[in-house]
Amino acid sequence: GAHEMPWLTQAPGPGVEGTYVVTFWLPGAAGDTASARFVRDVWRRLAREPGSSDVMIYDGVRLFAAAVAEVGDDPDRVLRYLKELGRSRPRYRGIVGEIGFGAGAGPPRFMMGVIRGATVVPAEPPPR
Repeated sequence: GAHEMPWLTQAPGPGVEGTYVVTFWLPGAAGDTASARFVRDVWRRLAREPGSSDVMIYDGVRLFAAAVAEVGDDPDRVLRYLKELGRSRPRYRGIVGEIGFGAGAGPPRFMMGVIRGATVVPAEPPPR
């Protein structure tokens, strides 16, 4: 499925070790400073490693705040702003990548992870 499933890593064992999962983001996989800063901030504030749902919630709240800052808090104007992302407005640059909707969404962004112990790490590319 898309997203690592928390219960897989909460009770690790030989049955889940090496299981591949599809996710939208993994700590350290993106290699950019915004992603690294997000990981540090979550560790400092919550004393745990963030998951892909954490970063997607974070990006969603920040996108909503950017929309309200730009067009105000009228729901119709905010909706119009979101629909324009990737069309008449540039896509929003979040930690998971560029965000747009509808025809402006761009290609989907997925990555393959693999369960190692109690964590999901980026999967190595297959040998050639």
